[in-house]
Amino acid sequence: MIPARTVEEQERPSEWLRALRETKGAYADLLRESGEVVVAAYRVALARCRASERSSTIPTAREVRAATREVLGDTTPLPPVTAVVEDCAHAGLLVIA
Repeated sequence: MIPARTVEEQERPSEWLRALRETKGAYADLLRESGEVVVAAYRVALARCRASERSSTIPTAREVRAATREVLGDTTPLPPVTAVVEDCAHAGLLVIA
């Protein structure tokens, strides 16, 4: 289950994403608040979906995987898409496979 999201995350996803990128320690805070990497990455992917021209409420597994890179940084290897799908399912997060 996705943790309670901030008003900014829900209503102004572009601003929330920008704040994540620009605020030192924001990704660490997001990870701590989310409890799991897949949940933090899902939140970032969902915000990206909502902020895009073709707004969506369900990210793809590839979008969650890409968001993992943003959350963890460049030094951590990305999990395979199949692992992302399984981790999302285990966390109760709906993704498009």
